[in-house]
Amino acid sequence: MAEWARACFQSTLKIVNSVIGLVGMAMILYSLWMVRAWFREMSELSPGFSGRGNTIGDAFNLNLQEVYPSSR
Repeated sequence: MAEWARACFQSTLKIVNSVIGLVGMAMILYSLWMVRAWFREMSELSPGFSGRGNTIGDAFNLNLQEVYPSSR
């Protein structure tokens, strides 16, 4: 009886582990899809974006000259 319970418990843990792994992979794929959609939307809003190599300043539309004015 103990061997049967142990085998059932191990199988249950394997199934739970597989489900958690699949959910983790799905979350990674979804986050990549959302980042791609976000970059597409940002490139439509600002024609200056090249679609690659965007910086954080580009993404948040920061104007660093207003933050750090030149000393002229």
